[in-house]
Amino acid sequence: MSNKNITILLVLVIGSMGLLFTINLTNIYGQKTPQRFLSLNDIYGMAVEHKGKQYTLNFEQQNNVANILNRSVKIENINEPNKATTSFDYDSLIIYRFGKEAIKIKPVGFINLQILLLAPEFNPKGLLRETGPGELNPLLSQTYDPI
Repeated sequence: MSNKNITILLVLVIGSMGLLFTINLTNIYGQKTPQRFLSLNDIYGMAVEHKGKQYTLNFEQQNNVANILNRSVKIENINEPNKATTSFDYDSLIIYRFGKEAIKIKPVGFINLQILLLAPEFNPKGLLRETGPGELNPLLSQTYDPI
């Protein structure tokens, strides 16, 4: 190979690396950070209210609930689903935070397996919709004694 061919290949490789580096930087710095509703450091406890009694979630359950809520999306206020056709094993989820008032989140219905939540602190004009395969309802249903 001649020096001219090697120089052309070297310039192409360095140019391609520069292009990839620039694309990656624009993807990293150009994206908006997703909105987070809860910071794990602000939470000191969570409880599920069932028939007037509160059942405390363990640390792993609290982290799972906070992560699911942080991935939730705000939706416009739709007609509240009929409570007669949508029954829940629990009444509400209560989130206790350091230095702030507790947040009470009520389930109101489903879209497919994803739960719709009434959380005025996070979305005063609408509801929150869980994203993903619908993990929140089964998680909250397992946190208390069914008796």
